[in-house]
Amino acid sequence: QTGLTNNFDLKSAAARVSAARELAAIVGASRAPQLFFVPGYQRDRDSSKGESGQFSALFNLSWELDVWGRIKAYQQAALQDAVAVGEDYQAARLSLAARIAQVYFEWREAKLQAEVAVQSVQDRGVIVELVRGRFNKGLTRGLDLRLALTDLANAEAQAAESQNAVQILQKLLVTLLGRYPTDMGALGISTPASAFATTVLPQPPRALGAGLPSELLTRRPDVVAAFKRLQAADQRLSSSEKALLPRVTLTAAGGSVGSALADIVDPRAAAWNLAAGLVQPLFTGDRLQADIRLQQANVEEAY
Repeated sequence: QTGLTNNFDLKSAAARVSAARELAAIVGASRAPQLFFVPGYQRDRDSSKGESGQFSALFNLSWELDVWGRIKAYQQAALQDAVAVGEDYQAARLSLAARIAQVYFEWREAKLQAEVAVQSVQDRGVIVELVRGRFNKGLTRGLDLRLALTDLANAEAQAAESQNAVQILQKLLVTLLGRYPTDMGALGISTPASAFATTVLPQPPRALGAGLPSELLTRRPDVVAAFKRLQAADQRLSSSEKALLPRVTLTAAGGSVGSALADIVDPRAAAWNLAAGLVQPLFTGDRLQADIRLQQANVEEAY
């Protein structure tokens, strides 16, 4: 629970989920009319009429009618991407939980190995003292003493390596928990090292039986995320293909215009215009066709 709450990588993944959702909202906003208020003042000078000024308070409206569903397809792609990022977040949670458990048991194992290494150093130290006593009395050769000292040095080196492994795994564990790797206090575990030797680990669960339903695959976040990305690629391909069709747009502007600031509140100064347009791509330097081929390649990659 501590790791799932405080891990910084997981917090970054959660932020990416929020960003993907807002991006989908931004893309979907293109389907709605866009209305802006544009106040302004313009001053001109003409050689025959002299200087003149004009105030304006206009509302500009633009709206692309998504007749063929091009914008909707692009919006659906963004929504599928958002779902995929959400599944990535769930997969990151599972991966983090598994990694914390794995490192925890590796750390416990390393502590036990360190204890064994320390005990080995003590045992070999006793042997060295016994051999040295016999050597001083002339009861054994110098080679035997040298071999005993070599065994002691090897045991001390192994003990140092074991202790180093404990420290590395301990710092890795507290890092996964989202805490600064300082000391054992960061783990919140006060059990003495000697108690680990008597701890009984739980029995592993029994092996899974045959005949499990294939629907269990749909519970894997990574599989769901991959499928959603494939769907998003399909929607982008559809949007690119529909970009070859005509675009229908409506534009409108309304407000008031006057030479004095007080004139813009006069109803007689009201002005408006409304226009409808159609844009049919004829030649774009192969840009639209290349975008279609690009999206087809992205679909193949996702598949």
